[in-house]
Amino acid sequence: AKRPWLVLTILVLLPVALLALLLVVLEPVAYGLLALPVHLLVVIYALGRGDLLGGLGPFRDAWRREDLQAAAHVAKRDLDICADSGEQLLDQVQGHLLWQAYQCFFAVIFSHFVLGPVAALAYRLLALAEENSQNPALAERAGQLRHAFDWVPVRLLAASFALVGNFVAVSRVMLHDLLNW
Repeated sequence: AKRPWLVLTILVLLPVALLALLLVVLEPVAYGLLALPVHLLVVIYALGRGDLLGGLGPFRDAWRREDLQAAAHVAKRDLDICADSGEQLLDQVQGHLLWQAYQCFFAVIFSHFVLGPVAALAYRLLALAEENSQNPALAERAGQLRHAFDWVPVRLLAASFALVGNFVAVSRVMLHDLLNW
């Protein structure tokens, strides 16, 4: 596609606009009770697919056996993660797991809570466009928009982790990245 913004607009904005129109039509009917199942279906769809922990099963098994070579091969094969040492490998796999949990749950719930089901659907469609696009320009544009969606929720999640964890250590590490785009 020579115009990634146009393709992205069609792939994301068209379904989002149709959902918004459907919600506008259903909202006045029966005091909005008919819109509730639509909200629920959109949130269920937007939460994503897959079993995060199930996908890490082979890595977890190799790690528990203390077979670093097998763990590295599984991480490369399943997660596309490479590392020089076992400690780096574990850090990267944990980071991958945290990011997957964030994008499949927290970002969707946050966007639905703050902006409604239209934003939750837009976030999931942007994530799918970024991950599954064969066109690098389209994936890059989807990533840019998703980055804009992620900017506030990521910082709020990090702040909540800091509040329940070691606030001083987290703030020391995160302070310089707090306002970075």
